[in-house]
Amino acid sequence: MKYVKQNFARHRMFVSVDKLNEECLSWLDRTGNTLVHHTTKKIPAEVFAIEKQHPSPDPRKNKIS
Repeated sequence: MKYVKQNFARHRMFVSVDKLNEECLSWLDRTGNTLVHHTTKKIPAEVFAIEKQHPSPDPRKNKIS
């Protein structure tokens, strides 16, 4: 969240939540998710593509009533 606030939102004019979300997702696709993460040394978009293939089960479905 800090990354988005400091690198995307800081210089943007707020018009509406929907517009902000749309612009932010576009920005992440072009910029944020394509750069190597300094800690993990991986590209977030590539990691997400791999993780998306193996979703975790929904813990709410295994809840005992």
